[in-house]
Amino acid sequence: MRLCLTKKISLKDCPEIMRLANEGESLQDLLKLPPEAILIRWLNFHLKKVGVDKQVTNLGSDLKDSVAIIQVLHSLDKDKCSLAALGESDLVKRADATIKTAESIGTPALVRPTDIVSGNSKLLTIFVAELFNTRHGLE
Repeated sequence: MRLCLTKKISLKDCPEIMRLANEGESLQDLLKLPPEAILIRWLNFHLKKVGVDKQVTNLGSDLKDSVAIIQVLHSLDKDKCSLAALGESDLVKRADATIKTAESIGTPALVRPTDIVSGNSKLLTIFVAELFNTRHGLE
């Protein structure tokens, strides 16, 4: 499943990915990156876009509090994806709200709240890849 979802995370299928290149980085450099590295850059692109200082360095423990995902969802669709879940102190309830928010923009619920809270990197990679495939927001 992971391979199917990350297959579309390429310049061929999404030329807008070039916006994720670092300064001085060539197209060839970007082509060498694995899909997970592109997803991390994509998350950080949207976090920066909404003015959040937090940076994601992995698709596991950095996402288990749902904060980065909620902020990225808000960046993708401010009308459907509010920041209200950030006020939830219970991480499982916050993760549940995150999944429901992702569903509101058409992303299927491929993970459970406990998968997010545990920082399950395999399942979070699948979830983030599906978010990207649903709406990457790289105009």
